[in-house]
Amino acid sequence: MHDCIWYLDVFNESSAWQLNRMLNTTYDYDQYFPSMYEQDTMMNQVLPDGTFSWIKFRSDSLYRGQNDFPVVATTLSMLHTIDSLTWAGFQEGIYLGVDTIQQANSINAYFDMQYLQYDPGSISIDTLDNTPDRLDLNAYPVRLAGYGWQTGPADSITVLGSATDLWMLEHYEFLMDSTFIPAIDHEDGPFPINYHPQSYGRSGGEAIYDIIGTNPPDTIIQYNPYAYRMPSPAEFRMLCNIGLLRGAKAISPYSVRAYDTWNGTSLLHHDAGLLDENLIPYDDPYENWVYRDRPVGDYYYTPPDSLPPWTAADGSQFDPLYSLPTRPIPSVGNQRNTENYLVWKFAPYARLWNSVRGTFRQIAWVAPELSQLWWWLSGDRCDNATISYDGGTEPQYFADPQVRVFTDDNESACYLFYVNRFCRANDNPFEITIGSSGFPEPVPFSEYALDHSRRFIVEGSETTMGVYDFLDTLDAGEARLLQIFDDSEGLDADLRITDPDLFTILAVDGDTLSDFSSVDSVAVDI
Repeated sequence: MHDCIWYLDVFNESSAWQLNRMLNTTYDYDQYFPSMYEQDTMMNQVLPDGTFSWIKFRSDSLYRGQNDFPVVATTLSMLHTIDSLTWAGFQEGIYLGVDTIQQANSINAYFDMQYLQYDPGSISIDTLDNTPDRLDLNAYPVRLAGYGWQTGPADSITVLGSATDLWMLEHYEFLMDSTFIPAIDHEDGPFPINYHPQSYGRSGGEAIYDIIGTNPPDTIIQYNPYAYRMPSPAEFRMLCNIGLLRGAKAISPYSVRAYDTWNGTSLLHHDAGLLDENLIPYDDPYENWVYRDRPVGDYYYTPPDSLPPWTAADGSQFDPLYSLPTRPIPSVGNQRNTENYLVWKFAPYARLWNSVRGTFRQIAWVAPELSQLWWWLSGDRCDNATISYDGGTEPQYFADPQVRVFTDDNESACYLFYVNRFCRANDNPFEITIGSSGFPEPVPFSEYALDHSRRFIVEGSETTMGVYDFLDTLDAGEARLLQIFDDSEGLDADLRITDPDLFTILAVDGDTLSDFSSVDSVAVDI
């Protein structure tokens, strides 16, 4: 486990852009982008020797033997092909098979990297293994609340989820599987993956407004929620947990810092990160940012009640994930009213940052165990566990929960990690079933499980011989880690004190709300 990771990120998202440049004839550098791989046009065949391997080999040769050795890695985005004219018709399965093959081929080629060693004194060219140490995966937001698909200005009603939204979520999860499975199942693996759930949203500029024939730009919203809206806290938590569900060993949100993209001299779009350009939270006191050049114009940061799902197309407020207070009316020459308006406008941009600490805290609670486990891929045993909604009629456009089996390096323990992928209702009830058949001995099984997320024992029931049921409720996007154990042998657990086990009271003030953080290895008197 590391507090931070320093590495050289070479050819960021190169596998996707390389294919894009090869297929699109409008680029000046047609059929050429620094070739991370040698490949055919559709990546049905990808060779493990390419530019990335040469750079990694050179870096390793230069720094070999040094203590502070920079790891050379890359961040791969997920390869996918969607026809913008047909994908909203929910033509499921047309592209997924091809996409997953492309993605798996690129992952296998990455971990099979070879360096071509040229010897001027010989006519032969030798290849040397040049296996990378790790991989980063870029996953763009999957938003389950927003406008239904449209090709023009926002003119439809706001809905929570749709068949298209669910199809896109499943589409990305297919591609995530086709990334994690080759990394885990590789003959030299399993390889760790650092997962980047996307946390930004476009909040201004030409990409948001209809600017045709207007100068300055018009304020008519030209809005695509899939590309532009920041994920809600529940959506971001769900995005983190579906990465952990597949065995991610690190979570690094993108982007912490807001940034601009310019087209010549005009602002093409402004991407709002978790923090602003000065790394200041959006809901910091007014004095902390007003003098730090934060852009305050509404073309740069769009007022939240102008954007779905904070508001509906007809102007009425409708947001299944967030409620917005009434907009303060700024008045010319009244600084207090202007301050009130700006504080109101930036507060919704801060909600994701404020939630990230809680999301990461939940992850940190289970990290000591989960970081040592791997998604169990042997045979059909990854299907030994099931999870289903246990609350009667499912909500409309319900995103089904998912569960997977994890085990340690010795396959001597059985863990369940499950996720509520639905991002609206709280305390959704679920039934989790695990069958003990097919697991190698001596994996312990009983109707008891250790809940590492909440630090207590869960008691289920044995419905049939060797099949156990557990009931649980999960918040929107929440996940849980359970360890099945044999109660007849007792539970050999290490005593470990972590954040949820401690609280502090200031005896003088009776303060039970402040967060008193410390670092590892600090002594605690009990």
